[in-house]
Amino acid sequence: MEYFPQGVFSSREGSLITQHVLYMCNREEEIDIHVPWDCPAAIDVWGEDCSPVRKWGRNYGDFTTLWSEFQSKLEEGKLHIVAEVLYSLWRRRNDMVFEGKFKGPCVLIQQAMLDAEAVTLAHEKPRENQTRPVEVMRTVWKPPSHDYLKVNVDAAVDSKRGKVGIGVVVRDFRGEVQVILAAPRQLTKNASATENLTTLRATLLCSELGLTQVQLEGDAKMVVEAINSRSFNSSWDGQVIEDIKAVVHAQPGWSVAFVKREGNSAAHAATKLALSLGTECVWVDEVPCEVLPAIVSD
Repeated sequence: MEYFPQGVFSSREGSLITQHVLYMCNREEEIDIHVPWDCPAAIDVWGEDCSPVRKWGRNYGDFTTLWSEFQSKLEEGKLHIVAEVLYSLWRRRNDMVFEGKFKGPCVLIQQAMLDAEAVTLAHEKPRENQTRPVEVMRTVWKPPSHDYLKVNVDAAVDSKRGKVGIGVVVRDFRGEVQVILAAPRQLTKNASATENLTTLRATLLCSELGLTQVQLEGDAKMVVEAINSRSFNSSWDGQVIEDIKAVVHAQPGWSVAFVKREGNSAAHAATKLALSLGTECVWVDEVPCEVLPAIVSD
């Protein structure tokens, strides 16, 4: 039981118990297996798409048996995730009891995956006596200034299906995701028009959310230069550029900058997700599983 905080459980007749009735559901006696596994609130977490044990049954008599199953059937990386989820479930229970706070299943398991990844990276060490590789400069995502939000935008094209995927990822200076948008659209006449409409959707999203301090980044260099140009754009798609300018210039705390594709990977992942959707979707304070690896790598 070392994955649970010490001092939380108390012994009674050989079982680990905190209260007679579970605070989360008021249905069952709060024994060791119920809080992390059998409780409906826990089942919602384990049933998330990202869960390594999403299709597992519930017929385990005690936590020791359950943990033995985890150890025998899960590879190391998934076992780390499960351990983080178990701890997060118990911590959520205490937050609910003592502070009245409740974290939803999607947020909980995604945070557990991020924590597991952080622990893995922290324990990785370069092999001794290994020739030091040549360092390669790589563009990475950089957090915005304090009190600002970084808005990354990208577009992907599936010409065979005639679809465009729009991806927008909004993060704060700590790198925490605030909003993700994934929107499928019909393919436009050219790549320039696609990038213009994608950037317009991102600026309109920021305006709809009432954001006042925004650092918007995209990897479409010509679009970024056109938005930052002071001259009127008279090109075929110039009206869209002028519409973007109108939205951006109405907010003195907004800026638009170019970033290489490597620094825009989270938005690119959102575009791939958009291509699989039938309608526009927005996640607030949550990260869809398809985008999570890119967020972690940043």
